[in-house]
Amino acid sequence: MYRPNFYESTCLRCAQTVYQVDRVGPLKDFTFFHAGCFKCAICGTKLTLKTYYNNQHTINDKEVYCSSHVPKPGPGTLDGSSVGIRSALNVPRSGYVNEQIRAGGASPRAAYPPW
Repeated sequence: MYRPNFYESTCLRCAQTVYQVDRVGPLKDFTFFHAGCFKCAICGTKLTLKTYYNNQHTINDKEVYCSSHVPKPGPGTLDGSSVGIRSALNVPRSGYVNEQIRAGGASPRAAYPPW
């Protein structure tokens, strides 16, 4: 069983040893930061354990971000074949239910099968 050594950890940002007094973490995949290095990777805003965000879309990205710079997924694309829309469009339009609705003045009982 792998057990990380919490006494000798290296800062993800500066790669220096992080001691107990100045350590923030463990975070995602047992990453640690110095308190001074715990900043947004984009803008450098100082973060706390309540204000930091991880990239939830890339598993190898261990950086921390502020709320305005956390990576968000881009817009997806939809076409007729990607979600099964094509099969829904090709469903036969006439059926027993349609015949009931379009009975055209016949009594409701006349549209039912004889069983």
